[in-house]
Amino acid sequence: MWFTRKPVPSPAPTTGYLGVEALLKSADRLRDAGDALAAADTYAKALAMAPDRNDVKVQLGNMLKDTGRLRDAETLYRDAQKTDPDDDDVCIQLGHVLKLMGHRDEALVQYRRAAALNPNSWAAAEELAEVGSSWQQERRFDVHFRAGGVEALMGVSRQLAAMRAAIDAMAASLPDPLALAAFPLDLYGAFRDGFDCPPSPASDLPLTVVLLADREPLAVLRAQVAAFRDGSHGRRILLAVGRDPGRRRLVETIVPPGDASVRWLDADPTDEPAVAEWRAARGVETGWIVLLAEGAVLSPRALGWFAVAAERAPPGGARAFVTD
Repeated sequence: MWFTRKPVPSPAPTTGYLGVEALLKSADRLRDAGDALAAADTYAKALAMAPDRNDVKVQLGNMLKDTGRLRDAETLYRDAQKTDPDDDDVCIQLGHVLKLMGHRDEALVQYRRAAALNPNSWAAAEELAEVGSSWQQERRFDVHFRAGGVEALMGVSRQLAAMRAAIDAMAASLPDPLALAAFPLDLYGAFRDGFDCPPSPASDLPLTVVLLADREPLAVLRAQVAAFRDGSHGRRILLAVGRDPGRRRLVETIVPPGDASVRWLDADPTDEPAVAEWRAARGVETGWIVLLAEGAVLSPRALGWFAVAAERAPPGGARAFVTD
């Protein structure tokens, strides 16, 4: 058996070297967490305790730059540069803040200075190459090459080429995947059951559906009227045109009393079906007319898409649409 007393944490030092290091660790954690404001405040406290620390000046300048205090950051970078004129990273950071302030020429001076102090500075090479310095572009390539970057890029390119060749060979040895994914026409019902039509954009266009009721079997007529009533489009009317009393009673039993979206229209006994359909369509005063094919049952979202197609037709363009 053993036991021990619970250790009592000692407070972090607030003065001297250990105090500065404790503040810097805290500031670094805040910086890495993306809290630039809190990190700047903590770096400022550390700098107040160690005003000769150039690294703290640069870190504080970085946080001030990230929070938009560009002039304050510039002041810190210039102070750090006076303390250590040969620090190429200070030149880079000062160049960045000058570029953000719109002082492009001054920024380039700092980038050139960093490149002169450290010919292997990738950051300086990048910035100078971006402004079109041919010498610096060559220098960037040289730095990148000596660092192994060009060789690595060529290696990756070779691997990608081999992978592409392997994929092409596999594709050539297999049947067309899209052909395997296609549904035979006879299985269209299975396709519709498995893949629903997406909702259409909103539309306020009035649509009138003309349905020749007498030519439809009773079961199909029931499905046609029910599908219409389940539709998602708002402004719609169904005109069921016919002479058969049984079909009229069927329509009236499906539609609740007071539902004006479905109407029965008696056809003239002497009219052929096409003439009866034409007479019904001619009586529609506003919007577009939908003429149902024999046996057609509307998808709940069909009328919404019909309305969108009609609204988006160019002026003077399509006057009619045909769908399957």
